[in-house]
Amino acid sequence: MVLDPHSIVSEALIDRIVVITPDKYIHAVLDKLDDSIVMFYPDEGAVKRYADKTDREYIYGMKSRDKTTREI
Repeated sequence: MVLDPHSIVSEALIDRIVVITPDKYIHAVLDKLDDSIVMFYPDEGAVKRYADKTDREYIYGMKSRDKTTREI
């Protein structure tokens, strides 16, 4: 059992994987927060994975990679 694997590649590499979605954990936390709190996602991938799980406003970051070292 894997809670929210990072990518579909992870899922493909593990035999007999059972994926557990994080939805109930997300909502358990959000239910305890003020409705005015804005969500922050670290990148566009996180927006694609999680933004539709809530109707809250959100912002997100953009990664910048050094072209010579390939470091983020």
